[in-house]
Amino acid sequence: MNDGSEGGLFHKPVLQVDSIIRQRKSANLTYKYISFPDETHGSEPVKAIYNELRLIYPDWEEPSDSTEEMIKKHFEKLSDTYGYKILPLEAIINFTGYNLMNNPAKLNDAIAMFKLNVEYYPKSDNAYDSLGDAYAKKGIRTPQ
Repeated sequence: MNDGSEGGLFHKPVLQVDSIIRQRKSANLTYKYISFPDETHGSEPVKAIYNELRLIYPDWEEPSDSTEEMIKKHFEKLSDTYGYKILPLEAIINFTGYNLMNNPAKLNDAIAMFKLNVEYYPKSDNAYDSLGDAYAKKGIRTPQ
């Protein structure tokens, strides 16, 4: 639950509801109250939605400096947790692959990342193009 700088009209009832929820301490309820005193009734929802999504999905973001295998395991775990198939964003995998490709020692990791993108997004021209860029940089003309 959230509120902004609406003053007594909204703030007092929100605090009353917050107090009731805290007193009842339901084991099945994920709950957090955040006040945004510098936000208005119109601007507070933007921050509130972001915070609420982070509260509902606390483990969503993959660890930084992830390998292809870490990303696969992370999103398999998320899929198991939430009961439906969840894939990392194609653009994020692609971005990670190109960052890896900038380091000659990480070129094989970049290729693995781009292969993962092709696996997850087999209809994406960009996924294949990026994989081709990595193969070209490595000097591979025909992928194995």
